[in-house]
Amino acid sequence: ASGQYQEVIEQLRAGWNETGEVELDRLFRKLPELDENSQQEIRQAFERYAAKMLHPPMVSLRSESKAGPPHGLLEALKRLFDLKE
Repeated sequence: ASGQYQEVIEQLRAGWNETGEVELDRLFRKLPELDENSQQEIRQAFERYAAKMLHPPMVSLRSESKAGPPHGLLEALKRLFDLKE
């Protein structure tokens, strides 16, 4: 069970990181006047946001896995975020 929920969290994190990078690249192309420091601050803000958004599902999965396999929650997250096996 532990491996399953870790895999789901890693898939969520990877998907959000990939989407974030695509959107940041798009933003920086539209705003070429941003210097490297400004771009880094924006990247860090995106990373903090993603980490905060991932925290509740991680806590729920860990908590549910202590009571038994978190199959219901795992399946719901997979369906909601279109995660593959």
